[in-house]
Amino acid sequence: MRLVGYLPNETEARRFAAFLITQEISALAEEDTDQWAIWVRDENEIARAKDEFEQFKVNPQDKRYRGAEQEAATLHREEEKRHAAMRKNVVEMRGKWKSSSSGRRRPVVITLIILSIGVSVFGNFGEQRRDGSRSTVYDRLAFCGTQNYM
Repeated sequence: MRLVGYLPNETEARRFAAFLITQEISALAEEDTDQWAIWVRDENEIARAKDEFEQFKVNPQDKRYRGAEQEAATLHREEEKRHAAMRKNVVEMRGKWKSSSSGRRRPVVITLIILSIGVSVFGNFGEQRRDGSRSTVYDRLAFCGTQNYM
């Protein structure tokens, strides 16, 4: 977050921060000793926010700043609704892994593990033959040798 500037009272600070939000600039008003600091979250919006800040200081009662707090609150509610809708689409898998349906899959997994071990043993774990080539499972399962016929 970057500091845009200071305003003397809370009302003006909140109004200006709300105005920035209506301008699609994420902003925050925060008390800092005897003044209120205006912070902007997006680094790329600093120049625009400072320009708006200078205009606000000249005439804080301008009609374009009126109603900014209500409009910002409406935008905030809409954003919350969007986030709530997105959270509904999230599936927590943490509890699903321990459900009873995973117990039905265990025999399949155990069968695959045993089958993998059997294939490795049957293939002599890929040991080398006397001629220097490696023994493969395909060689073991083939009914005839793996000679090149040409």
